[in-house]
Amino acid sequence: MQTVSLSQLTNQLEDYEYFVIDKKVYDLYLASSLNDKTIYLLENPEQEKSLQSFEKICCFFLDKNIKRSDTLVCIGGGATTDLGGYVASSLLRGIDWVSVPTTLLAMIDAGIGGKVGINTSHGKNMIGSFHMPKRELLSSDFLKTLDKTQIQSGKGELLKYGFLSKDIFQLIEENSSLDQIIPECIEYKKDIVEKDFKESGIREILNFGHTFGHAIEKCSGVEHGLAVALGIKMNLMFFSTNLLVTFEMLVKSLEISLPEIKVDREEFLEYLKADKKNKSKDKIRFVTVKEASQTKIIDIEIKQIEEQLADKAYASFFR
Repeated sequence: MQTVSLSQLTNQLEDYEYFVIDKKVYDLYLASSLNDKTIYLLENPEQEKSLQSFEKICCFFLDKNIKRSDTLVCIGGGATTDLGGYVASSLLRGIDWVSVPTTLLAMIDAGIGGKVGINTSHGKNMIGSFHMPKRELLSSDFLKTLDKTQIQSGKGELLKYGFLSKDIFQLIEENSSLDQIIPECIEYKKDIVEKDFKESGIREILNFGHTFGHAIEKCSGVEHGLAVALGIKMNLMFFSTNLLVTFEMLVKSLEISLPEIKVDREEFLEYLKADKKNKSKDKIRFVTVKEASQTKIIDIEIKQIEEQLADKAYASFFR
């Protein structure tokens, strides 16, 4: 990950021709410097993370005569890098791409590591691939215009690192600035990805909170990072009640405002059953945490989950 100023970034982008960009980011920062480039603008990246948009974008660049030797630059939040990176992985059987994450969540997680994909009615990122970007460019200048919801969502994703890394836990506990925490999250994830690119082993721990979180997101419409934060809370209620105090401390230190949700229990369970990380149709896979940095991956029978979710302790999650 190369850290640059906004002016340095725009200078480096002059070397490229093809772009997928979040329209809000383009209008705010890049319209004057990239107006002569071939650009596909995303009006609503999360809604456009679909098969229909994927086909439309691929055809757009094929019509513009993109070649296998070209590079696709993807600039935006996690939905933009997910979608654009998946387009790059598929166009002409795969071309190089550059990731330029512009939200907190994308900078620390979604925009790095090479996992790309699109959503379906079955859940988030159910179709995708592993396609590492050729370059990752980071400019904290983009954070200056993020709204409160986007910052909160990014902090929700950041929360998981507090449970996975003792160093990041300490930074959060000491109320360190985001400028201090972001590089640590990036280095932690990059180290994990280098050890296990295809998520066949240790990389699975980066899914902590996501099994419940993805189902919460799909059923409630809550932003991804905040859904992950709620997923972490539910995970700890299931497997590590001793860490709920730690959870509250980290949430307070990060100044996260957890939303109140009420989702349909049966719909929630259906999304859990369809989670792409599951290895069995009868069991659901979870990452659990005993203490900071002490993780374990376990498979729990669906019947056991159904019984536990029926307990009144989980009543606040369901309608």
